[in-house]
Amino acid sequence: MHPYMIRYLNQLLYVAELSTATLLLARSLPRRRRWGVALLGYLALLALALYLLVVVKDMVMGRINAPGVLSLFIVVYISSFLAELIVFSLGLLIVRAVFEVSFSHAVFIACAGYATRNLAHCIVTLVCLLVTEESAFDATKLLTPSGALLYFGVFVPVYLVCYLVFFRRCRQGDEVFLDARFLRVLILLAAANMLLNAVNAPKNSLEADILYSFVLFARILFCLVGLIIQFFVLSWEKLVFRQSQMEHILSTQKEQFEIAKRSIETVNINAHDLKHQLSLLTSAIRLSGGSGEMQQELERMNRYVEDVDTVFHTGSKALDITLTEKARICREQLISLSVVADGRALGFLSDVDLYTLLGNALDNAIEATEAVPEPEKRTIALSVRQEKGMVSIHLENTFATAPRFVNGLPQTSKADQRFHGYGVRSMQRVVSQYEGNLTTHVDGDLFHVDILFFGQTPTE
Repeated sequence: MHPYMIRYLNQLLYVAELSTATLLLARSLPRRRRWGVALLGYLALLALALYLLVVVKDMVMGRINAPGVLSLFIVVYISSFLAELIVFSLGLLIVRAVFEVSFSHAVFIACAGYATRNLAHCIVTLVCLLVTEESAFDATKLLTPSGALLYFGVFVPVYLVCYLVFFRRCRQGDEVFLDARFLRVLILLAAANMLLNAVNAPKNSLEADILYSFVLFARILFCLVGLIIQFFVLSWEKLVFRQSQMEHILSTQKEQFEIAKRSIETVNINAHDLKHQLSLLTSAIRLSGGSGEMQQELERMNRYVEDVDTVFHTGSKALDITLTEKARICREQLISLSVVADGRALGFLSDVDLYTLLGNALDNAIEATEAVPEPEKRTIALSVRQEKGMVSIHLENTFATAPRFVNGLPQTSKADQRFHGYGVRSMQRVVSQYEGNLTTHVDGDLFHVDILFFGQTPTE
């Protein structure tokens, strides 16, 4: 086979390996509207780039007149590094062109894909060196059964291990936001990887093979360390982000509780005064022999005020505020809310924690129930009771679509999971803080939430 063709096939194989690793990382990312056009443009640009990488390198080498060993090494090394840089840049370009991702996320994917491909390639080369005593693996070896077995017997397991250990951390809906400092570190890691990858396989000799084996071990170690650093920082970024979101949500819920408390108190006072005024007005109209239509209108207004003045008396002011707020939403959505609750049993919870726990539970129930098409089937039932040193909270509601469960807990159905799903996490935080137990399950057309607190003594 012509040397040009061999080198061209090697470049195609290289890009296919890199693209496979990149797509494993970007598998769940949303695609752009015209991603097919971008992909075709990428393939055309890729074919041109690969041709130039093969032809231009030979042209440059042909113009060097009797170079010395050092000069030849420098030219070959620089040209190999530039080739690595071009292929890496093309990988970054296609991620940005095809997928809806930020620049930092695209850099993260390109660097991880590049490190994964080089890790697998170095292991293939090392095995090839140890088994066949050849210091390079080119695409023509795939045409032989032993070469294909060696190649796929290494690449597939390495990619599978990287997927199970690293890539699964990039789940659907996750977005990677990296600060400028770590973005620079990622780019430096990729550049260092390119510099190592630009070291060409030496001519076959025992001393050169031994030296090259150490180079391969160093590259394998470097790729592994790079992947570990990348995905450790990814996990850390997620942890920091979730912590900041939880703190923001907690602060927001404190403010919401205070606002709800003041607004409900104001509404109840006004409704109470209005009831007395309507009562006096009704009595006056009856004594004066007012019309039946006027009396009916006053009765309608009385019923409206009674609805507005719905107040729960559970023995816990925080629970009364929470239930009153959610009951009004239920009325607006034609949801039947029934409550049997001993609020005194929840006296060990702070007002904000109680509002966070049951407010989020009721919000989730309302969101699921309001999607039920038939208003008569929109029901929510809450019970709170204390018995045998244990406080139990049971909430059940109807739903239109059964939720998806992960580790026994329902997951948000919203597309952007990065900014949703914190209601359940907030509930878990409160339950864990008071050493309780939270479970959920579906039974027929009802979704159940059960919360148990053990050995808690209500505060008076």
